[in-house]
Amino acid sequence: MNIINLDSKKPNLDRLNHQGSESTIYICGNRLYKIFNDDVNLQLKEQSIDFLDENRDSLRGVIMPIEKIKVNGSFVGHSMNRYDCSPIDSYFSSNVSFADRYMCSIDLMSTFNRMNHLGLEHDDFHTDNVLIDQKGIPLIGDCTSFKPGDLSLRYKQEQLIMLLSLLSGYNLMNEVNNSVCISEIIDNLGNSSMLDYYYKPDGILSHKMLYNFKPDTAKVNSLVKQYGGM
Repeated sequence: MNIINLDSKKPNLDRLNHQGSESTIYICGNRLYKIFNDDVNLQLKEQSIDFLDENRDSLRGVIMPIEKIKVNGSFVGHSMNRYDCSPIDSYFSSNVSFADRYMCSIDLMSTFNRMNHLGLEHDDFHTDNVLIDQKGIPLIGDCTSFKPGDLSLRYKQEQLIMLLSLLSGYNLMNEVNNSVCISEIIDNLGNSSMLDYYYKPDGILSHKMLYNFKPDTAKVNSLVKQYGGM
């Protein structure tokens, strides 16, 4: 992986794109530069980037780091390609055709499977970290929040609720945030393949979850009304 050497942690780039609790992102042409804040464990972030680089060919559908950024020889961040994208919740709508949402769910599930195969869990998984490009292809961002290990029940919940949001055209990710309520929604909306993945340690994401499957709109609305915001 190439290394960009800078004189300062505040590079002279085009403009600030985002400032968060963990990092600041700058825009420069077709690249984004992510500079971590001082209180972040930079050693773990660099190790994460090295692992991703080693498995680059296996992580299609993930916005990958391109170069490491160093200041005075010390790692401070990384660059990545800038995509013309919008957050995935723009697809959680009946205004987007079911066919488009269905194809998006297949692509996203395939990316989940590639990550799951490597034992990678996204530790900050939410709608702002899953983007849709102009062709309707989902891309998972914030790759330095990936962590290795067995998949937690929480992460399985998030994966399934994301897929159910796409299939139903309803933003279940933001409406329902209590783990008990999420379990209830998966039980009520999921088919047998989804429930196998959710409840069994060796469950896998499969196309059976999505094939010819569309949650009942009335049931979705009823569940959201019952559990939304809890």
